[in-house]
Amino acid sequence: MLSKYKYLIEPILKLLSQPFIKLNVDPCTLSLAGFITSLLYVASVWLKAGLGVILILYVTSLVMDSLDGIVARYLGKVTTFGAFLDSTLDRLSDSIYSYSLMELGVANVYEFTVLLIGSYMVSYSRARAEGLGIKMAGVGLGERAERGIIIL
Repeated sequence: MLSKYKYLIEPILKLLSQPFIKLNVDPCTLSLAGFITSLLYVASVWLKAGLGVILILYVTSLVMDSLDGIVARYLGKVTTFGAFLDSTLDRLSDSIYSYSLMELGVANVYEFTVLLIGSYMVSYSRARAEGLGIKMAGVGLGERAERGIIIL
């Protein structure tokens, strides 16, 4: 649903991607950096690093994940492996974000389980539909951007 409003945020993301484009950073490196940032985020939750640090790492992780695709398209480095890596790391990061709600005391184990299963089912359903040739951009609730905002 939020992808319908992509045009509002895309200029900001393009601006943020410029240093990576100028440095010719491999998009897979950005995918890995986003995932590593999500690991730092959950470590900051475990260590009770403070809300400011936790929020900065969470938002940085989400932004890094958005930049890899922009950089890949701009540099002409869109690959099947890159798409697979990004999608796989996205699912791992989603799991980390969901788990962190339990660690923060915002969700119990049952709510965490429902959130995790729901997140995977949305991702799986969209991937399956797109594999069948059905365009899913902007369709339905629970896209990754929406889940990121809900967790925030």
